[in-house]
Amino acid sequence: MKRVPLWRQIQKELTEAISANRYRVGEKLPTEAEFAALYSVNRHTVRRALAALAEAGLVRSQQGSGVYVAIRPIVVPIDQQFQVYQRTESAGHAVDHLPVAVALRAPNNAEVSLFNIDKSSRMLASTRRTTIDTDPFSMVEWAVPFGRTPALDAALRRGLFLQTALAELASQQVHSQTAQMSALTANGALARELGVREGTALQLVKVVVSRDDGLPIAVSQTYYLADRISFSATFGPHGEPTMAAPEPVMHRSYAGAAH
Repeated sequence: MKRVPLWRQIQKELTEAISANRYRVGEKLPTEAEFAALYSVNRHTVRRALAALAEAGLVRSQQGSGVYVAIRPIVVPIDQQFQVYQRTESAGHAVDHLPVAVALRAPNNAEVSLFNIDKSSRMLASTRRTTIDTDPFSMVEWAVPFGRTPALDAALRRGLFLQTALAELASQQVHSQTAQMSALTANGALARELGVREGTALQLVKVVVSRDDGLPIAVSQTYYLADRISFSATFGPHGEPTMAAPEPVMHRSYAGAAH
C-alpha cells in the first residue's frame, strides 16, 4: 500500500482540527517551527501542508504576522434566505439572538414614502443582533407603521422575527414580499451596533411586506457581514430562476443569511 505523504497527514489532521473548532475563525495558528516540532518533521513539510490548507480556503497567510484560520461563508439559496439560522443550527453551530430592543420612533424619509405616512406618524421597530459561534454575524430591524396592522404590532412587541409574525398573520391576511439586496460598509454607529470595525463590508437585505391589495405593512432590513454569507440562485435552461435551489453548503465557520 502506498504510504500517505507526511504533509498530507498533517493537512488532514489540521483540517479536522479546524472543522472541530479547535482552531477558531480568525485565530492565529502555531508557527511553522512549532508545528515542525509538534509533528517531528522539517519546516518544508509543514509549509506544504499549510499551502494545501490555503488552497482549500481554510487558512490565510498574513505577511509578517503568520497564518490564520480563514472565514468561510455559508452559501444560501436566495429563495431560502429566511431559513439561514435554522440551517446553521442544524449544522452544529451555536446561533445566539441577543436581546431585542423594541421602541416607537419617528419614520425616516424612505418609510414616509414607502408607507405613505407623514413625519408625525410613529413607527414601531424591533432590533436584534445575532452571533454565530460567538462571532458577530448580523443585525436585523423590522418596523411597522404603528396601528396599521395591530396583529403585527403585537407580534413585534413579543420579540418575534418578521417571518414568524407573518406566519401567524397568514390566516388573517394575504401578503406578498419583495426583497432587495445591496452592498455597503459599516459606518460608526452601525459598526458599533454590530460589534465590528468601521468600514467593514456588509450585505443588506431589505424586505417589504404588502397586503394583497398592495398596501405595505412592514419592512425589514438585515445587515450581514459580507465575508460570512453568500447567496446563490439556480436558473433554468432559458435563464429563468427556479425554486429548486440547491441545499446550502455549510462550512465549518459561520456565515449565513436572513430573517
